[in-house]
Order: sequence, then C-alpha cells, then structure tokens
Amino acid sequence: MEIICDVLRVIQEGSPRPTQVMHKANLTWPVLMNYLEVLLRHELLTRETNVSRTTYRLTAKGSAVLNIYLKLKEEVDPLESETMRGFNVSRKGKANHVHQCHCGNS
Repeated sequence: MEIICDVLRVIQEGSPRPTQVMHKANLTWPVLMNYLEVLLRHELLTRETNVSRTTYRLTAKGSAVLNIYLKLKEEVDPLESETMRGFNVSRKGKANHVHQCHCGNS
C-alpha cells in the first residue's frame, strides 16, 4: 500500500512523467510499470500520450484513495511508534524490511 501511496503522491505533486515517478518513488522501471498498469486498470490514474511523451494524472478516485490513505496514516502513525518503539518485527518474530512511504513528507 505504501508503494501505491508514493506513486499517487508523486503524480499528484506535479511529477506526471514515468521517469520522474520512478526516481521520486524510488522504484525500478519494471516495478513502476507494473504499478502504473494496475492503477490504470483500477481507474486511479489516466494516461496521456503526446508524440513521444507519456504523462499520468490522478482521477477523482485516485485522489480520494490517496486522501483516505493519508488520513489513515496520520491516525495510525502515532500508534505504531508508541507500540513498536523503533522495532520492526512481525508477529512471528522475524524482522521485516518495509518500503519507506514518503506520504505527507512533502
């Protein structure tokens, strides 16, 4: 969910070209292309192609999803920091590597 959030946020903040999204969301090209196709299929984005340039725009649905996510993150982050106290451990006791979401950290 964090990767989706990052992709939507980057586009919403004015970086609609795929290479910009790739760099700002810290994704590889194949991973980004996969996410963009999924977001297009679920109507969270639209794609515009002019001659040699492709850009993406959030749909109303994409903006709504991002806003809901940011609001939820705002409510949950204090709870997570309080309960985890710097640990990133799953319920089974294994350390997790987590994608760092930059939502709301403009």
